[in-house]
Amino acid sequence: MHPIGFCDLSAFDVSARDFVEALTARPTAAAEEFRKLCDMCGKLNTIIENSTDSIFVPDGEGTIIKVNKAYEELSGKDRDFLLGLNVREMEGPLISESSTLKALEARKTVTIEQKLFKTNRTTHVTTTPIFDEDGRIVMTITNNRDLMEIAALKDRLVDVENLASRYKQQI
Repeated sequence: MHPIGFCDLSAFDVSARDFVEALTARPTAAAEEFRKLCDMCGKLNTIIENSTDSIFVPDGEGTIIKVNKAYEELSGKDRDFLLGLNVREMEGPLISESSTLKALEARKTVTIEQKLFKTNRTTHVTTTPIFDEDGRIVMTITNNRDLMEIAALKDRLVDVENLASRYKQQI
């Protein structure tokens, strides 16, 4: 793992042997490529951290490897508590049901409604499994949306539509 944060190098088609060969053949060029890769990982981490959607990433076994600050706020749990925890340990005491477990079992994207007990929030949760070239699930990516926020937006939309209707009638 890169010290900047979450950085999965598996997305790049470079083996350790290729990297060592490139490093010894052209150390300056290899070092520059590695610097660029680390910079890209840092930027990706910044994007994930600053997303207003909560993002929750367990590995292929269900062990949490990344959460962003939006997920911490939504769940009421600190990332130090969450990282390394398996989602099987969350189902029941922390959440009503696990979309991650359902996605791992079904091997496809799953969407559920989930209750987060600590914050008493109900969320719309979508989990997508990520497969390696051999068809193994290497991680899942979960996005949570607070249904209270969605309901508030719907209410606001109704208010704006009613206001627009009244203005139309006045014209």
